[in-house]
Amino acid sequence: YESGPAGEGLRVYDTPEDGGWSRMPPFHSAAAGLAATADDYRAFLQLLLDRGVAAGTRLLSEKSVDLMTRDHLTEAQRNANRIFLGPHSGWGFGLAVNREVGPTGERPGRYGWTGGIGTTAYADPNSRRIGILLTQRLLDTPRPPEVFDDFWAHFDDI
Repeated sequence: YESGPAGEGLRVYDTPEDGGWSRMPPFHSAAAGLAATADDYRAFLQLLLDRGVAAGTRLLSEKSVDLMTRDHLTEAQRNANRIFLGPHSGWGFGLAVNREVGPTGERPGRYGWTGGIGTTAYADPNSRRIGILLTQRLLDTPRPPEVFDDFWAHFDDI
């Protein structure tokens, strides 16, 4: 769902009749548009926590996991992308990487992403915990809704 004009509440963003998710997507872009379940996302983040090994089989090299989960941005690049990464994060290969402690659960080394279609998921290699919140709310600004802040601020209480 997305916000409608002032006072009109929510409206369907992607209709089942002709929306982008009404049929199997072509995946022309590697930048966005992948579809998965919460369990798929959890398995992916668990694979990274387990340094590329799932069910006793190496699927990613340790070097690949290191590259994916380590910040590669310069200070200037981080500053230029604060609107998306926030003040506490950098960018690995496909994941935001927290660089410092923040007010809503950001811890150094935590990695994941908050997406524009209403998802947030991170893995914390220090606690070995994974948090996933999937909503049905299109983000209409780069600032995630308060429910995301609440989820992460209380994640350790769960």
